[in-house]
Amino acid sequence: MSEISGGCTVATEPHPGHWGAINVLLEVGSRFETEESKGAAYFLDRLAYKSTSGRSHGDMMSQLEALGGAFMCSSSRDAIMYHAIIFNKDIDAAMELLSEVVLEPELSQEEIDQQKGLLGYELDDMTAKPDFYLMELLHQAAYENDTVGRPQVCSEEDASRMTAAKLHTFRDQFTTPSGLVISGAGIPHDEFVGSAEKHFGSKMGEHAGKPEHPAKKIQAKYVGGSMLDNMPESPADNALGIPLSQIALGFQSVGWNDDDLYPLAVLQLLLGGGLSFSIGGPGKGMFARMYERVEPIPMGAERHVHEPILRRHGPLLPARLRAPGQDPRSLVGFCPRDGVGLQLHQPR
Repeated sequence: MSEISGGCTVATEPHPGHWGAINVLLEVGSRFETEESKGAAYFLDRLAYKSTSGRSHGDMMSQLEALGGAFMCSSSRDAIMYHAIIFNKDIDAAMELLSEVVLEPELSQEEIDQQKGLLGYELDDMTAKPDFYLMELLHQAAYENDTVGRPQVCSEEDASRMTAAKLHTFRDQFTTPSGLVISGAGIPHDEFVGSAEKHFGSKMGEHAGKPEHPAKKIQAKYVGGSMLDNMPESPADNALGIPLSQIALGFQSVGWNDDDLYPLAVLQLLLGGGLSFSIGGPGKGMFARMYERVEPIPMGAERHVHEPILRRHGPLLPARLRAPGQDPRSLVGFCPRDGVGLQLHQPR
């Protein structure tokens, strides 16, 4: 690990091969939004690799196609990750493009309005993905639509109020040296650091005088509650065409840096869970606590999993259950509450 001018952290991992990878993580996500900036993180994600201060959108696309490889952007409630996989010989050219995409995006009103026109389709598609949609509702219930409870895909109402000025203000506030990490794999460390210094160092120098990243001040406050979406049609059916109901029961949990991280991992293994439960089938969680819970469900459970959501702020421990032909509220009794007892009686 190294630090370049401007205060950004650079980390590399050796990996033999002809390809290299660059990741640029910017600590800005929907959990940092306010009522005024709701939806900003969504637009930052969707407008990645558009026009920058030095290139039009067309020029950017031409450069990306000329380099080949893969350029992507993904976001969470906590951060946005810009990712590139390219030939090792093209590391410097890719680093230059990423520095523009991350630090000098145009974020024009025209591009924002174009994305607004696509939002309706994305919202329809989101409700058709039960796993993603269920986690959105669970976060909103757990954190009362604040910090990590804010949705990752903004509403059409919030999108209608988004302007270029609001988006730039939000991005500038969270573009700080302590909130930016550049990592690479498959590239010699000194070469990678030199390229990062060349393209990110001077640009981040403009942000060096900013206050510390607000992440430590914006704490997620667990509230708890429930949300029910009585959809006219189920977003998923089983193999027989029977509509499936979905439910998630979440508990306040621990994060990456907590001393109880390893006990949490053991708890997950004790609870078990799996997909396509069937009595006598191998590897179906037959003797796990979660299997014992869902065995009495008529027509069987389609999925029952326990997957901790780990983050520094606002972690959750949800149990997700999917079963055919049930009122979601009737499934609450089948979700395991054993996890709470196990956690309370974890020996020290």
